[in-house]
Amino acid sequence: MARIFHQNMLRYGAGNGQRHESYTRAFRRVRYATGEDYIIAGFTELTNANEVLRCRLPALARELDHGLTQFVAIAIGVMAEGRAINRTKRPEYVGIAWDPRYVVVEYVGRVTKSLYSTDVWDVHAVQTERIEDHSLHLPYGEPIAGDVRGVGYEVFSKVVDRVT
Repeated sequence: MARIFHQNMLRYGAGNGQRHESYTRAFRRVRYATGEDYIIAGFTELTNANEVLRCRLPALARELDHGLTQFVAIAIGVMAEGRAINRTKRPEYVGIAWDPRYVVVEYVGRVTKSLYSTDVWDVHAVQTERIEDHSLHLPYGEPIAGDVRGVGYEVFSKVVDRVT
């Protein structure tokens, strides 16, 4: 059996070592209880995609299943709350980890509501090999309203079931 995991990280930025250790222990307990049969793990409510997060969040995914070795953070919108960085709105990210032995990811992207029309959705997809620093950031120069979020996604070319 293959499993998919999701965790709302409650405004996680990876900078608080004590909070990171709490998640580490919790994810390890999940692995002990369920076994290592996860092929994808998703993490929502991430506050950045900096170097610390790109190191710590994949490590948390490997606490669930050692095969979750691939990772991408996708900017899906902006939060209106919280402290502003450089007097701008704060981006919100989702993180997705996967096991490349069982999942081949072709594209990652996001779908967001257009600021100009309530009837228009903007789709942005990028081939996985073109993603720099394991992050898909918000496009620069595009107006984005506060407290707007879209959907982050991956496009798979194949998923192979794990045999246990």
